[in-house]
Amino acid sequence: MLKNYLKIAFRSLLKQKIYTFINVLGLSIGIACCIFIFLFVQEEWSHDAFHANADNLYRLVIAQKDDSGEIYRNTLFPHTFPQTIHESVPGVVAASGFVKSRTWISYGADLSFQQHFGQVEKDFLNMFSFPLIAGDPATALSQPDAVVISKEVADKFFPEINGNYPSLLGRVLRFHGSEAKDYTVTGVMENVTSLSSLQFDMLTPLDNVKLYGKNNNDMGETTIYLQLKPGTNLENMETSLSALIDANLGARIAETNDELEPARYREFFSLHLQPLTDVYLDQSVNSNYTEFSKPIYSYILSAIAFLVLFIACINFTTLSIGRSTTRAMEVGVRKALGAYRQQLMLQFWGEALLLTALALVLGIGVAELLLPVFNAMSQKSLSLFNLENLNSIGILFGILIVTGLMAGSYPAIILSRFSPVAVFKGDLSVGGRNRFTRGMVLVQYVLSVSLIIITLVIVQQLDFMRHKDTGFATDAVVVVDMPHENTDNVYELYKQQILKNDNIVTATGSDRAFTSGKSMRGTKNDKGEWVVVRLIRVDEDYLKTLDIDLLAGRNISSEMATDATLAVLVNEAYVKKLNWTNEQALGQQLLDLDDNQEPPVIVGVVRDFHIDSMHREIEPLVLHNNPDYHRMYRVLVRIRPSEMPQTVDFLKDTWETLVPDQPFKYAFLDEELDKQYKSEEQWSQIIGYASFFAILISCLGLLGLAALAVTRRTKEIGIRKVLGASAPNIISLIAREFLILVAIANLIAWPLSYGIASQWLQNFAYRIDLSVWVFVAAGVLVVLVALFTVSSQAIRAAFTNPVKSLRYE
Repeated sequence: MLKNYLKIAFRSLLKQKIYTFINVLGLSIGIACCIFIFLFVQEEWSHDAFHANADNLYRLVIAQKDDSGEIYRNTLFPHTFPQTIHESVPGVVAASGFVKSRTWISYGADLSFQQHFGQVEKDFLNMFSFPLIAGDPATALSQPDAVVISKEVADKFFPEINGNYPSLLGRVLRFHGSEAKDYTVTGVMENVTSLSSLQFDMLTPLDNVKLYGKNNNDMGETTIYLQLKPGTNLENMETSLSALIDANLGARIAETNDELEPARYREFFSLHLQPLTDVYLDQSVNSNYTEFSKPIYSYILSAIAFLVLFIACINFTTLSIGRSTTRAMEVGVRKALGAYRQQLMLQFWGEALLLTALALVLGIGVAELLLPVFNAMSQKSLSLFNLENLNSIGILFGILIVTGLMAGSYPAIILSRFSPVAVFKGDLSVGGRNRFTRGMVLVQYVLSVSLIIITLVIVQQLDFMRHKDTGFATDAVVVVDMPHENTDNVYELYKQQILKNDNIVTATGSDRAFTSGKSMRGTKNDKGEWVVVRLIRVDEDYLKTLDIDLLAGRNISSEMATDATLAVLVNEAYVKKLNWTNEQALGQQLLDLDDNQEPPVIVGVVRDFHIDSMHREIEPLVLHNNPDYHRMYRVLVRIRPSEMPQTVDFLKDTWETLVPDQPFKYAFLDEELDKQYKSEEQWSQIIGYASFFAILISCLGLLGLAALAVTRRTKEIGIRKVLGASAPNIISLIAREFLILVAIANLIAWPLSYGIASQWLQNFAYRIDLSVWVFVAAGVLVVLVALFTVSSQAIRAAFTNPVKSLRYE
């Protein structure tokens, strides 16, 4: 019986070659999309699950509630707090802080690289599964001058070892922080997997944290991870941890809010445990050192994959309806000869599963072909299923079954229900014109038009963000990284030397470029009003170099000795926050900026400019030149565009003269700013591809339906032509019905996509207004594509000799 079903299914598919091609191609594209999304979502949701202790590892989060009831979650604590917890809280197996830093590291006189490294407690390698290939994880970080390096770092600094990693133990690397320090290699670990929310190239003891930059958050500088005993009651553990706030965090909390009494600390501050496996996809916590992603990405991609596959299944169903009249006779004859309905249902579902199996094979091939493109867009390194993996086999089998059943439901349930008497009398009402068919076509094009509109909106918003006035000059500005060691002196010498070149318009120093680093401080004015501000250290040439307007007062000046510590500039957002005019702001003091120094005075107000991307509103900003807060880690150089390559070479030559032991590292400011919108650009590409595939599959469906319509109306078309109908009349006759459906789909898709696009734009503080032309353009595009698709069949019918259509009558 099964052999007979397969034989009939093959014959049926081969007999309807166009129908088979359209369905196999559409389903294969949908299946390929599902494979991509499975790989993406699987990686997104499996971050940090590879650790052997993953079920018992937690990140410590402090929740701070303000007077309005709003809760701010942070992960920074004093670097001594992990050991305090380990020693005083029962149930804590191990505790480690984690601080991610970056500095120049050298080996000998010739090799120097800038590397990211983590600063941790000695228990870190026992808590987490970062396996060592050389060294003992129990003792590798027990000495203050120990360093554990990754294979990648080992190969970079010691290329001559040829994989003999144990031979590196005892080698010495020099770290160039606020002071140079030598570290001895005590371990070599495997490269950190992309599935870890903690990314680093090297590990050193947390005791060295003060040597590599200063974190300006009032709560501290380290994130804390805890390993708890299995079965620990988390609620009780959080209560025990919160009891430590009074004794260990009181001074820090007082700095944040000096009016809060110690007895009320736990009313406004509490400690919570976050499972390690939740860290990567949780953006509600302000995380300083971890990689993170938005779970919405997984939901969006899953929805897109489902939509594309759903559109392909709609094609299958509508084409089945279109072929119902030809298959109805088959059903009638088989029933008349004694076939049961269940047998017919199995036959039709068998055909659908066979066709889906063919599409699955092709879909895997399409996925393999397009996977590099998808990896480039999603910034992943995904690989196709390992067929030895039972989960992968199960997913493939699930796609096969679900798609086959979904696509074959109509022919299996509806066609098998036909009465032989009704078939032979010609009383069937199903066919290409019924409401269900039209509804399916309508759904296809509603989804397709919506995807196109959303893609156009994303592209528009990207263009808006890239071309909106940032408030400062970005063209031909080169950002040069300074060394961490002896930074300010190198900055002064380097700036003096490069300004001798006529191709350099001006140069300035700063502790950060716009896309790197973030320093926040709580300040108070003379009325006792608190304002959280961004801090950036600059010199007197900052405004001139970046063409930032000074609206009131004066610039800071090196000629005034007190300006370095007692003069600051603020932006318009700061002034508006306190309901001042620009003139009223001048002369105001910033209290509590630093308890150890005299409060600085506002000497000037600058025009607002965008430090962050357009996702965020411009925040209150303080520009200062106090070396006690920050060092000059960047030099921003504005050069003449006409001589750009030669000038960059000059910058490099000057660097190598002054700092010969460290490589020259630079970037163009406009390119760095563009990277802020990389995520949106990736998503515009992904949704753009999805729109293309959705339209392609929909047009394949229209092509099939138009071909079936022409076949079904062959004699009608022949008679009309004999009676004098012109080719345009015939084309209009066939195309009209489909184009009306596409037009209606536009009217439905417009409000739907407007709601989705409006919601997405809420993620941006500065955004476009949705314009009518986007909706009209998408609608016209889809109508033209549909017209072209249907017309290809209509024109063939219009120019067919009517004799061929009527010769059997």
